[in-house]
Amino acid sequence: MKEKFNILNTSIVEQAVDEAVRRVKHWTRKELEILLNRKNSQEKIPIIVQIDKHCFLVGNYACLNKDDHWYLIYRNNDQELQFQEKNSAVFYAICYQTNRYQLAEQILKYDNDILRLKIKADLYRMRYDKSIKTKKHTDAGNIYSCRYYETRARILRAQGLLEKSLKLAKYFNL
Repeated sequence: MKEKFNILNTSIVEQAVDEAVRRVKHWTRKELEILLNRKNSQEKIPIIVQIDKHCFLVGNYACLNKDDHWYLIYRNNDQELQFQEKNSAVFYAICYQTNRYQLAEQILKYDNDILRLKIKADLYRMRYDKSIKTKKHTDAGNIYSCRYYETRARILRAQGLLEKSLKLAKYFNL
């Protein structure tokens, strides 16, 4: 049997729920600010808080996933850094906040090199395919083929250097 409750004014209930939600949000923000601003010398690694599937905080950085790339945004600055991989973005933020600037810059450089080289490789591949379809420029096709394979080799080298830097960052920070 269902019990019925007499509620004279539903707006009172809605106001109470809204006030409770506001208090929980305020408390959560306050607690996160305390965690993010802590300066305890024993805790060198910044806290990582996942907001949702495509966004999380790494200390003072917000890490967002847009269009298959990861973007790091510093909380007091408009500077936005682009990364191809999530691990690169996270370890960059951790290294930079733990005063390992050289390692952080290496991670950023290698990740950006990989992104730039992949764009070049796609361009060379597209031009090579076009030269094969037209069958007019066999020399141009050979040049684009050579450039494509050379760029692929450079991508593999940059990926190896990035992996090496990420392992070093993981070793230092964990």
